[in-house]
Amino acid sequence: MTDLEELSSIVDELRSLNDDSQHIEAKKAGGGFPTEKVSRSISAFSNASGGIVLLGVDQESGFAATGVPDARASVHSLSQLCTRMQPVVHPEITCLDFEGAEVVVCSIPEADRKPVYTPSGEAYIRVHDQDRKLHGFELQVIKERGGAPDYDCRPVPDTSVEDLDPNLLASFVSLVRAEGPPQLRDEDDAGLLRRMRVTDESGLLTVAGLLALGRYPQQHLPQVNATFVSFAKADGSELEGVRFLDSRDIDGSIGSILDQSEDVLRKNMARRHTSSGMRSSDRWEYPPIALREAIANALVHRDLSEFSRGSQ
Repeated sequence: MTDLEELSSIVDELRSLNDDSQHIEAKKAGGGFPTEKVSRSISAFSNASGGIVLLGVDQESGFAATGVPDARASVHSLSQLCTRMQPVVHPEITCLDFEGAEVVVCSIPEADRKPVYTPSGEAYIRVHDQDRKLHGFELQVIKERGGAPDYDCRPVPDTSVEDLDPNLLASFVSLVRAEGPPQLRDEDDAGLLRRMRVTDESGLLTVAGLLALGRYPQQHLPQVNATFVSFAKADGSELEGVRFLDSRDIDGSIGSILDQSEDVLRKNMARRHTSSGMRSSDRWEYPPIALREAIANALVHRDLSEFSRGSQ
């Protein structure tokens, strides 16, 4: 937590440079909280090596301590803004009486998960005294530096192979023994499941193992399912007092959710039957194979982080 001596040293540095620096950004904030500019700096510092945002220090006046109109409101606005960053930023915020004015000091740590986006969906990086917007390839490089997420390999508490569907498990083991790596064909079942990341070293099911082969995964991960809604009107508004024509919660393993989703879509789609001579055919409102592919992609690539597993 920044104290008065540290703040004095920080402002002295800015005054000697006569400019903001790689790790410090000063905002006058005399006319209200500058949400957009501060969000850029928070993103930029998070995506670099961290930094400090000062509110109530005026660069145009030689970094004089001009103070903020309402320190408590500024601290609240800063806190709220940090919770709206994606992912959430956890700063240290201090309000200090400095040179006769109230100055708010917000210390932004370097983010573990990068990139960090502003509430408007943009990401920035700190370059000297500027917050520079990140674009395509730069964003991809930053994401790759963070490493591949391993949420699907994490163990689910209070689970075991007893939570797996016996038929799915038998099919999976048979498939691996028949077509999987030769090194695994002589493994016992427990070893095979461990090496294929269905279980961890202690015998707990992984998130992936539970979702792919589980008897009822939603017992442990209730929100990792699918929801189908057929609206009465395309914009979601009511039609003669009716808003939903159909609404379903779809539970089960990934394969089961895929099959059930395809079934419910077919039941809610128009189908036209045409005949030409001795030949007839059905034409669906939307191509079922395309819908199945879209759903499969959504299920396989869904966000399995702890935060997302707690809500739809």
